[in-house]
Amino acid sequence: MNSTAGEPVISLQWAQTRPAVFCVLDAASNLHIWDLLKDDAHPVITEKIAADRVTAMAVFGDSGQQNTYSGIALAYESGKIELQHFTQTLTVPNPAEEGKLESIMAEVF
Repeated sequence: MNSTAGEPVISLQWAQTRPAVFCVLDAASNLHIWDLLKDDAHPVITEKIAADRVTAMAVFGDSGQQNTYSGIALAYESGKIELQHFTQTLTVPNPAEEGKLESIMAEVF
């Protein structure tokens, strides 16, 4: 498994509202969003950002409220900041999500 095509990982942050979702920013300015319940070997979304290099990211949201105000903030080399909101599938947890995630982790460790 090599989702970043050999590029170093700049940042990795877990989603605030879904325990199985996390985001990875690599050195080539690619954003990879993982949902371990859908695919634990590859990201479910990869966005190649070529026009203006992303230098930092921050995941936002309120773990007590699964709503559309969850997402990711991207800081670009030019100084621009962009907010991208997660879709409902990346925001609202499945009732059995924690148990499924624990099973995945038990297999790994």
